[in-house]
Amino acid sequence: RTVELPPLQSVVELTTAYRPPDRGSQETASSTTAARAIPDGRGRLADGTEWEKSSGEEIGANGFWKRWTVMKGTSADGAVEWQESWWEVSDWSGRKELGAEKSGCGADGSAWRESWSEKLCMLDSGEPQIERSVWASKGPGDEWEELWGENFQALGRTVKYADKWGKAGNDVWHERWGEEYDGR
Repeated sequence: RTVELPPLQSVVELTTAYRPPDRGSQETASSTTAARAIPDGRGRLADGTEWEKSSGEEIGANGFWKRWTVMKGTSADGAVEWQESWWEVSDWSGRKELGAEKSGCGADGSAWRESWSEKLCMLDSGEPQIERSVWASKGPGDEWEELWGENFQALGRTVKYADKWGKAGNDVWHERWGEEYDGR
């Protein structure tokens, strides 16, 4: 199925996956919202960019459920290829996950990839744990990752932590942080 978008619609309004990630930049919801509003199919933007979108649901054992969407495209001149995906997962054990991944490559051989996820699960003790992570790579030598977590324990006790590292060329850094609240 081919979908024709309005003349002023551009790849910038559909996704940010067409460009490398930028450390510290804030993602705008408008591009993600625009991309999700488009029905599954193929199309061509006014600037010549070709895109394709597909989505679906999967159901499995133990209440496993996953909803996913994939959108990919190529610039009019073929110089840039990009892909973006989003997903939601849950099951009967209380696991819940949201995530997104963006990747792309340029005609010059440059490549980038960025992922984000937020997970909620129940520990063996029955207490909830939340973890959030971000990872990105922009060409050789530029990469960073952040992981945040929270464990909620009985009587209000909470453990929070963060682990961050990055690499830019030959420079590497790492930061770790954590704290505990006794619930009082």
